[in-house]
Amino acid sequence: MMSDRAYSNGNRLPLPDDESTEGSHESSQLVVVTKEDEERNEVKQVQLLARRETNHVRLWRLVVLVMILTTGAVVSALTFIFLNREDEEDAENNYFSFAHTIEDASQFHITNMNLAFKNLGEIITTAAQATNASFPFVTVPKFEVYGRHARLQSGIETFTFNP
Repeated sequence: MMSDRAYSNGNRLPLPDDESTEGSHESSQLVVVTKEDEERNEVKQVQLLARRETNHVRLWRLVVLVMILTTGAVVSALTFIFLNREDEEDAENNYFSFAHTIEDASQFHITNMNLAFKNLGEIITTAAQATNASFPFVTVPKFEVYGRHARLQSGIETFTFNP
């Protein structure tokens, strides 16, 4: 014989008899599920579902955090590499630019010195020809003025003339 299981809403489900029990007597089992039991089961199911969803949210938070940190690290590393390479190129370009500037300034200064002393030499030669004197017995009139101009044009502090 079959027994019934009762629910709080009044529905009954047939349950098979337990034939494994000893004895020939028929037993009817009636299991009553109350509204409180159903609410407890629903609360447990909701808590289980909430726990699962919370774990999923935590997992995705961790995944997003790792992705953000990884992206930040990669962008920072690439930016450092790019800027470091650019700084090295700038330093090299600046070095060559400054080296050329120094070379040009030196060449300009050397050219001015050569022109100043060539001019002074021409003045001494002209004075020697004008007075019909021979070296080292040449006397240049206003030599101090010519010497000062040569010194200022060449940018040197002192020079000597020893005939």
